[in-house]
Parts: sequence; structure tokens; C-alpha cells
Amino acid sequence: MDNLQELEKVIEDIDKTYKDICFKWNAIGKIYNQSKVLVKDVFNSIEYFQDVLNYVEFLNNKTYADWMKLSENNSINRTRVKQINSIYYKTVKYAQKKVNGEVGTIPMNKCFNDLFGLRVISNYELKYEAVALFIKEKFPNLKCIDSSKGEYKAIHIYFKLDNMHYQWELQLWNKDDATNNYESHKKHKQEYTKWEKLFNTRR
Repeated sequence: MDNLQELEKVIEDIDKTYKDICFKWNAIGKIYNQSKVLVKDVFNSIEYFQDVLNYVEFLNNKTYADWMKLSENNSINRTRVKQINSIYYKTVKYAQKKVNGEVGTIPMNKCFNDLFGLRVISNYELKYEAVALFIKEKFPNLKCIDSSKGEYKAIHIYFKLDNMHYQWELQLWNKDDATNNYESHKKHKQEYTKWEKLFNTRR
């Protein structure tokens, strides 16, 4: 990607596809307010977690794979549906986090905000302040955050129709940060695969 005009077109394509998927999901999914359901509630009621798995299966179903068209966009470097083992790991990790001294109180929509993800690697330097202003002016319904942490340098944009629907995540990387970001993702994957092996040996 070479300029903000290209980014605008990419976001428009993603937003349209995302909304189409949301409307199709309405016919088969469990529609509830994800901002009021907490991560600890997911452990207490299997129906919530089952709905997450159903949504992932829905995205992977070729009958509903409208999002596959996005992978044909040359400006988008990667699309992916989150893997089940990664979902398990993230759920357990968020359930252990404390908010005001209480564990498991993070809203469900903050935990499951990247069940579908996309990545754009920019050939020119993206500054968070400029992208945040661009998003605010062009797409005020989207959320833009600076997700840089340690060696990982990225801007994340979240697509959310409302609190009743799962979000999608778009990662914006600068080309110069790509190598370190790939390494950071690799380390993260090693974490949850190590956790998965440990979990399986204790069952």
C-alpha cells in the first residue's frame, strides 16, 4: 500500500463485507449484548463460547466466505480466521486479568475482537496520529488504537456494527517494522501452543 487513498478503499471494502457478514450472521447466530457479557460468564455458560465457535465455523464455511474476496485485494497482505487453540488461550488469559481487583470482568467484546483479522503492510511510514485523524474524519464509526508494545509496532482498526456483533481487526504495519512484528507474532504463537500442550497433558 502506498498512500492513504489506497487505505481508504481497503477500509471501504472491508466495512462493506463486514456488514454483509453481520446481516447473514443475524439469521443463525445468538444475538446478545457482548459489552454486558463478561469473560467469566463465558466459563459459566457454554452457550456463549459455543456461539464464538459457531461464528468461526460460519466464517470458515465456503458457503458464506464473502470475506475470501478480500484476500484478492492486492493491498491486503493477509486475511485469517482465528484458530480454535488461539481462542481458548486468549479466553483463559483474559479470564485471569483483573479489572478493579476482580478477575474475569473484561467484557466479551474486548476479548473476542479479532476472530477475523486482516493485515496491511504500508510501503510508506504510517504515523498513528495521522491515521487516527484520518479514521476520525473518514470513518467515525471505526475504532483506531496504537497497539505498539515492545518490539511489536502496529496500528489496529476495529470494525464493529454494534455491541451485538463480533468485531473484525485490521492491522496496519509499516514495512520497516514487518520483520520484528513477524517475530513478535511467532513468539505469541509459541506461547499458546506451549500452553495447549501443557493443557492437553493435564487432562
